[in-house]
Amino acid sequence: MALSYGAATALTWTPASVATGVYDASLAVDNSVNLYEDIIVGGFITTGTTPTTARRIQIFLYASWDGVNYSAGLAGTDGDAPDAGETGNLIGPIWVMDTDATSNHQYEWGPVSIGAIIGCVPQKWGLCLLHDTAVALNATAGLHEAKYQGIKY
Repeated sequence: MALSYGAATALTWTPASVATGVYDASLAVDNSVNLYEDIIVGGFITTGTTPTTARRIQIFLYASWDGVNYSAGLAGTDGDAPDAGETGNLIGPIWVMDTDATSNHQYEWGPVSIGAIIGCVPQKWGLCLLHDTAVALNATAGLHEAKYQGIKY
């Protein structure tokens, strides 16, 4: 069985300036065309100025079984996800980064396999983050990145 890797693709996600304690979701990725059997995700997140030490940045997965209804009450759109924490239906966290008090510190995460986490790749899926660094994330869009790469067997 030969593996076939798709191109690394940027997620539409704008976590720049996200306030501490606020869930922020990416735009959902539609897997109904490519039909990837697994997807690996990774990237980096950059803290803002003077974060509190010994805090965390957490990356979660959200998904849809029907392409319409998403876990955690999310809409599949890029931006704040105020209901995500209330429903408790996010998957994960799939990655946790312990932070320090260094301003503008870039934290890399991944690669992590979506298929290994939930056993398959949903029709539509996305990522959501939450951090408690006590300050907003860095405001520069280019200092945050999330990519995915599809795999077929």
